[in-house]
Amino acid sequence: MKINVKPKIEATDQYNLRMPASLKKRLESLKTRANDLGADFNATLVGMIEEFATALEARFDEREQSVRTSPGTNPNKVLGQPTPPTDANNLSPVDRTSTPNGADPERA
Repeated sequence: MKINVKPKIEATDQYNLRMPASLKKRLESLKTRANDLGADFNATLVGMIEEFATALEARFDEREQSVRTSPGTNPNKVLGQPTPPTDANNLSPVDRTSTPNGADPERA
């Protein structure tokens, strides 16, 4: 008798995801079709999610690396515009005399 010893499967957990109802219906239909064809829908879906996670990690790593190697850019801005000066000496006269709520400085 031939016995295939399989490696221990990693512990599993659930990840709940909100999605459009139309996409959920499509996935349910695909799950039924996969079952009819003898395919493992869940394993296939998990494999695709793993590929997605790997690709997204790579993209984030690239973006983080480019932010670290280009000084003077603000990583919070999509276009990476230079960070505005924070030193009060570098502010324009308008910025030095105005208040956050737009009131006159004498009355604020």
